[in-house]
Amino acid sequence: MYIKQMQTQKDYTVGEWLDLWFEYYTQDLKDTTKNCYYYARLRIKNFCLDIEDIKLRKLTQMQFQMVINAMGKKYAKSSIRHVIVVYSLAYTVACENGVCPANPIHKIKIPKCAKVREVLPLTKAEQKSFEEALKNLSMGDEFLIRFYLLTGLRLSECTNLEWQDWDKKTNFIYVKDSKSENGIRKVPLLPQARKILGCLEIRNRCYKKSQYIFCRKDGIKLSKSKVEYICEKASKIAQIRHTTPHMLRHSFATRMVEKKVSIKALAQIMGHSDVAFTLNTYAAPDKEFLMEQIMLLQQDETEFENIVI
Repeated sequence: MYIKQMQTQKDYTVGEWLDLWFEYYTQDLKDTTKNCYYYARLRIKNFCLDIEDIKLRKLTQMQFQMVINAMGKKYAKSSIRHVIVVYSLAYTVACENGVCPANPIHKIKIPKCAKVREVLPLTKAEQKSFEEALKNLSMGDEFLIRFYLLTGLRLSECTNLEWQDWDKKTNFIYVKDSKSENGIRKVPLLPQARKILGCLEIRNRCYKKSQYIFCRKDGIKLSKSKVEYICEKASKIAQIRHTTPHMLRHSFATRMVEKKVSIKALAQIMGHSDVAFTLNTYAAPDKEFLMEQIMLLQQDETEFENIVI
């Protein structure tokens, strides 16, 4: 696709071209991806407003790298990576349309000073308190959060689940728009998760029938802010640190690792193609578990009775 061919010779500014790129090249992306790109652009505009006034052909690699280096003192690596991705994609399209001769973002590096945003899972003690607090919520809210902890789904994957995605015969749910290679991944259900779906199915018959498994009484699927509010409410009742839906995903992965499950199987359930990424990013056993593990090396005390210190 070529953007308004009659205008390809126009000397666009970076901001003007980004406006066109967002209008014509992000329409088929998922809402979560579009929002990610939108906030990445907003982030760099707030940090360095002048960059969008520079002519598209005039922006140099060094200029952009200087801005990125400065952002590294304030933003995490993941936030900076999103900025680089957005501008690189926009410049790639500009080159394809003959609007710009080269992509100055192609070899931009993330500064080492940028921090890694760490998402810490709930400890076993925190999760126990958190799950106890869920009993104080409405049935729908409680079931939603428990389902997160039983499946490890992403927020958008859970709220987008439809009844047709549940295969009762095989006891799997099919997660659409997944990051898996074929776009759909199968997630097996624990008996507790199956019971939750069974109860929600009955409730769905009582209210306005909805295509979504997790929805409001009027059948509209739950919003991101609503799910975040439920997690926050439960964490306050449990009197633990602020908890987010993504922390529940990390907690699911951590509990699985603590149970010594196959990391390859866990990666498939989580929707990761890289097993190492699953282990390095999502598995953070707590201190209690680490102590339990090292105690496995404890030898019989009788072996040390004759040791003289």
